[in-house]
Amino acid sequence: MKTLKEAKGEGVLATAKLIDAFRDQLAASRQSLPSVRCLPHSRLIELLLDARETVDSTILRECPGTQLIQLLEDAAVIRAIPLQPASSKKSVKLYSVGFDPTAATIPAAELLQAHVPEGILCYFTAIELHGLSTQPAPHYHIALKKAADPKRKVPLPKVSPSSDRPLPLGTLEFYADGVGYYRTRRDPANLLSVQRRQLNPYCVVRVTTLEQTLLDCLHRPHSAGGAAVVFEAWEQGLTRSSPEKILTLAEKIGDKTLLRRTGYMIERFAPQSDSVQKAKRLIGSIPQDAMPTLLPGLAYQHANREWGLRTP
Repeated sequence: MKTLKEAKGEGVLATAKLIDAFRDQLAASRQSLPSVRCLPHSRLIELLLDARETVDSTILRECPGTQLIQLLEDAAVIRAIPLQPASSKKSVKLYSVGFDPTAATIPAAELLQAHVPEGILCYFTAIELHGLSTQPAPHYHIALKKAADPKRKVPLPKVSPSSDRPLPLGTLEFYADGVGYYRTRRDPANLLSVQRRQLNPYCVVRVTTLEQTLLDCLHRPHSAGGAAVVFEAWEQGLTRSSPEKILTLAEKIGDKTLLRRTGYMIERFAPQSDSVQKAKRLIGSIPQDAMPTLLPGLAYQHANREWGLRTP
């Protein structure tokens, strides 16, 4: 029979081998993981179980996945990221991988992309990534594209929301540092421009392009952070992109109300642009009987008959 010292010694050696094998598994999975230093609970267990299979250790083979996690936590290789659960949802578990001690702080975009690997960062998350606002984060969003309904024979009309009431933010997933992180579902017809971006040495994200992000501000201003953020983002954005590119994307989306909102914003921040007149030609005649608000959820009262909108 082994002595206690021998058993502990074997356990330490087995843990060291597991850590090395886990490091190898993580490196081999780099292309399939959005982040190699922030992992959801389920993916972490998969990697640890795969790592365990490569280690010749009876001790480890008797350990369930949750115990393997505990071994790495005790060895300070991983740590649970402190998240506050949403009241209506099961707790979300994310872990940071600590092979690099200088990479302790994980940005919001990386947390969300690790949590929903197939998602697209949008609204205020994208505004922050593109450096379009100086406002503090009110919340963060990641979106999944809605699946097409095979039973629907007639496509849904492309009409932007016009309600004066704030539109819902989506499904609250968790809080981190007091800020809410949301998941939402979006119509792919309104989400045409997405890019992959190297966020840092550990993470690649999928995020709406600058042009798509500006148009999204006019679609869901509350999700974008509110009116102050929207106007700041457009003012900054038009110094980094061209009105032509933004208007071309709005034209591809094919929503006349969105075109009117886009034209108004271009005229406000780039009044000399040829895109102002192009937007008016694309829109054609504007009905004056029902004027949607410039920003859904904000009940502006000024009637701007040139663009057929209620504006500030």
